Amino acid sequence: MMVYINGTGFPYTENQSIQDYTDTTPYIAAAANHKLVSLDTPAHKGEDIQLLDANSKSGFFCYRQTLFLIMALACREVTGYYCIRVRQSINKATFCQFINGQKPTAALADSIKVRMQQIIDANLPIEKVVLPRKDAVALLQDEGNSDSAEQIQNLARKTLTLYKVNNRHFFMDGVLAVRTGSITKFDFTFYGEGFLLRYPNYR
Repeated sequence: MMVYINGTGFPYTENQSIQDYTDTTPYIAAAANHKLVSLDTPAHKGEDIQLLDANSKSGFFCYRQTLFLIMALACREVTGYYCIRVRQSINKATFCQFINGQKPTAALADSIKVRMQQIIDANLPIEKVVLPRKDAVALLQDEGNSDSAEQIQNLARKTLTLYKVNNRHFFMDGVLAVRTGSITKFDFTFYGEGFLLRYPNYR
């Protein structure tokens, strides 16, 4: 049996992930039989897999969600708090604000941007951690991420997927990249009462 990736057949190997079959650079996710999955997802016999980059609609959303994760981690490491929330999308950017009363400044935006680039350059692994909802809430609370813990407290799901990067856990909807180095372009600037996170849009 074969696995087909971007039209090329590969001999099927049990428990081998999509990224183990071929070089996935510069791809960020995949569509396996039309279902969006991460690149560390095991491939199945006879599966038709298309690799996705940020120029596709689904790949773009994966790229943006991964960038949100990197921003949240950088804010935590720069300020010492889980303190930023996504507010609204504005064209090719997303407006974000602190939620702990801290005043946004241009200097702080610069520091966060520098740390984001360092996280990207380090190409850190992004690991999925699937937990019962109660355990996910408790873990986020233990790490000081009470805002995310409150957001997932009443979700109608028995289990939740958290994403672990640099020994910290985050709740993010959707499929993410498997490493921080998958992000190639972004900008993070001071804007009004918050910040603008910019990224390339899909074509």
